[in-house]
Amino acid sequence: MRRSSHTAERRYRPFTAINFSNPWLIHTIEPNAAAVIGTFGTKAEAVVDMIRGRFNPVGRLPITIPASQEAVNNEAGDVPGYDEDPSYPYQDKAGNRYQYNFGLSYE
Repeated sequence: MRRSSHTAERRYRPFTAINFSNPWLIHTIEPNAAAVIGTFGTKAEAVVDMIRGRFNPVGRLPITIPASQEAVNNEAGDVPGYDEDPSYPYQDKAGNRYQYNFGLSYE
């Protein structure tokens, strides 16, 4: 019996790695992921080492992730997320706000 990828996605939530060369809209991606890993030109081998627990992630966001396209359209300046309205950063169900200097680790 062959399972569809849709069934597998419901059963096993994926880790999602995003290369943040620019701020992304992640409000449709993050809720379906077991984890969102923000990379900045990181080699795949390093991401796999981090997922397997061989390396404790220590990075912080150098940008703010916008909550929606509307937030992007209404941003105040040239630097995304800088000195914006409090509703600008994306916020997950746990209350984490994906703003400048946000980051989690295993510890």
